[in-house]
Amino acid sequence: MRLRYPLLLLILAALTTAPTAAQTVTVTTITPEFNASGGVSVGPDGNAYVADFGATLSTNGGNTIYRVEPDGTTTVFATGFVGASGNAFDAAGNLYQSNIGAGRISKVTPAGVVSTYATTNIAGPVGVAVDADGNVYNTNCVSGAGYITKTTPAQVTTVFSQSALMSCPNGLTIDANGNLYTANFNDGRIVKIAPGGTASLLATLSTAPIGNGHLTFAHGRLYVCNWSGRIYEVLLDGTSRVLAGTGQLGTTDGPGDQATFYRPNGISASVTGDTLYINQSTQVVGGTQLHPNVVRMITGVLATVDVEDGPDSPDGFGLLPNTPNPFGTSTRLGYTLARPGSVALRVYNLLGQRVRTLVDAVRPSGEHTVMWDGRNDAGDPVASGIYLYALEGPDRRTTRPMVLLR
Repeated sequence: MRLRYPLLLLILAALTTAPTAAQTVTVTTITPEFNASGGVSVGPDGNAYVADFGATLSTNGGNTIYRVEPDGTTTVFATGFVGASGNAFDAAGNLYQSNIGAGRISKVTPAGVVSTYATTNIAGPVGVAVDADGNVYNTNCVSGAGYITKTTPAQVTTVFSQSALMSCPNGLTIDANGNLYTANFNDGRIVKIAPGGTASLLATLSTAPIGNGHLTFAHGRLYVCNWSGRIYEVLLDGTSRVLAGTGQLGTTDGPGDQATFYRPNGISASVTGDTLYINQSTQVVGGTQLHPNVVRMITGVLATVDVEDGPDSPDGFGLLPNTPNPFGTSTRLGYTLARPGSVALRVYNLLGQRVRTLVDAVRPSGEHTVMWDGRNDAGDPVASGIYLYALEGPDRRTTRPMVLLR
């Protein structure tokens, strides 16, 4: 097969290269100052899309989304918003953008065309997340109990979850099992919302001087911006640690345990998963000032994550490399179990959206194989690109990348 899409192959190489002990978490500022104080989402093209909330907390009139390339090159992607805060991509590359100053969610096509997507039941929208079925969720920062709305692909919007645990719910993200997570702005709480809408407290982070910015899900854990000048890593059992930031307020680059942050807000992981993109304010002046801003990247993130399990892991729970890889029509996926148990083998795209469930049952111990024909659960062929296949147990999850070239 003639190999095409060389960029996909380069990304695959990055994904399959295990981190070495020499890798460390490093913070680097990649842009000059500009005005973009809202949310951050990495698109399918690998660029970060950074929204502008506004100049201050009380003047939420920012109207622009910027495209920021990994080298820091910054261009205008779309305009016409009112307080552009959180955002998220769907599987087709459309970006959904909250407008906190207008009480609406906008849809932005890959070409930058903006339209109103949802307004019903929406007030003070901030964080946005999209599930595998194309449902769009957004947090609503209101007085009293905050809430989350759900907008279906038919553009029907309903209240999905409301709880006193949500105090100005800010960022929003979703995991591979459809659980939502929101980070409170008014305090340090991280709240988990189950697929049925039930909210529960996952973790509580620093509340000095205030609570959280946005958060993102990657590698089976959460990464959270906190206005204490820290970026936290939160495991799904609720334990947390500081990934980067000393707690002093500033803009100092360098190793994660020496870098400083001031009002870090938006956060999103790169397609390779080893880099986080964050925006923050640069003028350490206190008050409600948000502008100007810069985008910073945190590299070496995988150095803090356990290497992938494999057949030689102590409990024999692991994935085998798929063959062939890259592939054009179908590929063989293998996994090992040292003991019988309930497992699932699923395929995801790089946005973390489920594409196909291949196994979801109790399996005996030993080595197992299954074929994937490059189709989704509906039986439709999926586009060329990088996909992740994940072996999921009751308390374990491991993934590997693969490339489909049609």
